[in-house]
Parts: sequence; C-alpha cells; structure tokens
Amino acid sequence: AINKGINLGNGINYARKISDLPSNLMTPYDLVKEAKKLAQQYNMECTILDKDDLEKMNAGGILSVNKGSDIPAYLICLKYTNGTGPYSAVIGKGITFDSGGYNIKKNSYGMKYDMCGGADVLGVMQILAASQAKANVYGIIPTTENLVSDKAYKPQDVITTLSKKTVEIVSTDAEGRLILCDAITYVQQLGVKKIIDLATLTGACVSALGDVYTGVFSNCDEYYDEFVQALQISDEKGWRLPLDSEYFEKLKSTSADFKNSAGKPGGGASVAANFLEAFIEEGTQWLHLDIAGSADNDGTGATGAMIRSVVNMINLKTIVKK
Repeated sequence: AINKGINLGNGINYARKISDLPSNLMTPYDLVKEAKKLAQQYNMECTILDKDDLEKMNAGGILSVNKGSDIPAYLICLKYTNGTGPYSAVIGKGITFDSGGYNIKKNSYGMKYDMCGGADVLGVMQILAASQAKANVYGIIPTTENLVSDKAYKPQDVITTLSKKTVEIVSTDAEGRLILCDAITYVQQLGVKKIIDLATLTGACVSALGDVYTGVFSNCDEYYDEFVQALQISDEKGWRLPLDSEYFEKLKSTSADFKNSAGKPGGGASVAANFLEAFIEEGTQWLHLDIAGSADNDGTGATGAMIRSVVNMINLKTIVKK
C-alpha cells in the first residue's frame, strides 16, 4: 500500500509539475522530450510522429490547428506492455498554449493549462510502469500551440481529418476536439477497442460543474459503470453528462460533413463530446473526461485530476480480485 501510494503521488506530482511550467518552457518540443525521457527511464516504446509524418498520414485536424505556430505539431505515442490482453489507450489533449486563434480569447491567462490532459497521460504512464501494472496501454498525446498568424486556420475553412471526415471550422477556439479526433482515429487504426481521453475541452463544462466535478461522457453504459467504481476507489468526483444525437444535429454543415462548433451557447460540453463520438467506430468503448474545471486550481496550480481514477480503471480487475 505504501509503494502504491508513492507511485501514485510521484506520477500525479510529475503531471502537475509539467502542467505548471510556463508555456515558453513547456512547448510541444519540450513535451516530446519529456515523453522520450519517461520512455527511456521505464523501458517503454516511444514513437514520435512529427509534422512530416502527420502530413503523410493526412492528419488534418492536428495540422490545421498547428498552422499558426512556428513550432511543429507532434503525435506522441508511448506503449506500455506488461499483460496478455488487448491494448487500451489513454489520450490527452496537449495544447501547450491556446490563444483561441482568430476567434481570439478575451483573456488567455491560464491557457498554459490547456495541456493538462497530455500531462496527465504522462503521469498515468509513469504510474503504470513504476508499479509494473499488468496491462497493455498506449499513451497518446497530440500536441501543438493554437496561435494567430498569417498562416493560421480561419473560421469557415473546411479541413479533412485523419478519418477522412470533413469539418467546417466555426470557431478556431474549438481546437481541442480537432487534435483529439485525429488521435482517436490513430489509436483505432492500431486496433484499440477501449479508449479514455482527458481534455480541458470546454468552458461549458466549467459552467455546468465548476471546479468540483469532472464531466464524464461515454458511449457504453458498461464501460461507464466500471469507471464509476474507479472513481469511488480513487475518491475523485465525476458527473455523467449526456451524449445525444440532438446535440450532434447542432453541428450540421452545408459545406462539410459537420461543423466543429454550434457557434452559440447551450450544451457546449455535450456538443463537443458528440463531435468526438462521431470518430468512434462501432465496437469501440469510449470515455471522455472533460477536465476543464478540475484540472487546475483557478490558474494557481495543476491538480492532476482523474489520474488516480484512470490508473484504477486500468487496474480495476486486479483491484477487485484483491
């Protein structure tokens, strides 16, 4: 129990430390360095897909968000192998700074925390490796900055994602879902059938739940019920919010398969989750954790929210047996 506590504490504090670093000291370059260092320390496989790789793959979601930045985008893929079953995946949003793009934010203070989901994935992978968990897990982090420049993507652009689905850009500030959808497609191409993503995705989730509860979405009741057990074991707070086709109707587009934002207030966290669900293939179980409110203490420090719960979710069968 002491060793478990030490491993959890170290992993959570590691994620907090990375998240708290200023955005000029924790760029996509630096996040890649952290992933490589972690992989080397714990003998994990590490694949870094750079901008050339992403262009060859036609990963238009990540590449479009990256257009305004001088620092290239990356898709970080850590692979932890210590089990006999299939691989699951934990995906974290890695926007190291979010200006909002051409839909520029009124106040971007605190936007260094827009990569907390990515930092949480590194924390999860460290804990799994340090504790030698009996599991096979991919840790995936799509990472870029979202900035304004003469090359940046614009409202009403139409992009083609890795899945080949086209998206009309309503808001360049709805960028997290664009990098996540490519990461979701990528892990499904690897054969993954169980996915958890963590993302500081929507202000709407903060409006709904504040900084107390994490918003939880799932396309599978059984998978969600397992996560409820993990939340209880972890003493963390999550609240299930609805996925519904009526929310997806708000994303209808006349120039693409669908839009990236409804463009007006109302159910924004569910609209964003429904956007992501459009990239989930039949037979894939998926949990989306919107940590926009719970990831940091009002801009004064990262929390590492949901790391314990994700680790315990992965270890759930072992925990229940014990």
